[in-house]
Amino acid sequence: MSEHVHAHVAKWKKDELAEIVKLLKDSTVIGLANVDAIPSAQMHAMRKALRDDATIKISKNTLLSLALKEDSGGKKGLEGPTANIGGSTAIIATEMNPHRLYTPAQIVGQAWADPTLFPEVVRNSVVRLRKILARLEIPCALVNHPRRGYSLQFLL
Repeated sequence: MSEHVHAHVAKWKKDELAEIVKLLKDSTVIGLANVDAIPSAQMHAMRKALRDDATIKISKNTLLSLALKEDSGGKKGLEGPTANIGGSTAIIATEMNPHRLYTPAQIVGQAWADPTLFPEVVRNSVVRLRKILARLEIPCALVNHPRRGYSLQFLL
């Protein structure tokens, strides 16, 4: 008779997994982002700017993958993104309208929270971000709506 050996799992890991699963179940809009190249000052500014509107959760990749594979409130498509988890990955969970448009000034003011940046910085970053999205084969497009702003449209 073979015995199954169960590894001891630390309590903090179980608690962290439960917290991530709850976050996924309780949120209507969920995104994954690689945050490797984001300096801590900008990450702190983004968290501060989004504090009332979104939760940014960074955890161990294994825990993020397990949470996405678990039943996350019956949301479709959450099991697929686990292949894209690598490096420092954040889950962004919110109730915000994912189709809202942002002007370059709003992006500079809210996302980067740096009043010294110019809208041209946003346009240059949009070009770089489009290249990254294409290279990673993420099914979405960063769309410019002239005189109205930018939006991220998912191509499912």
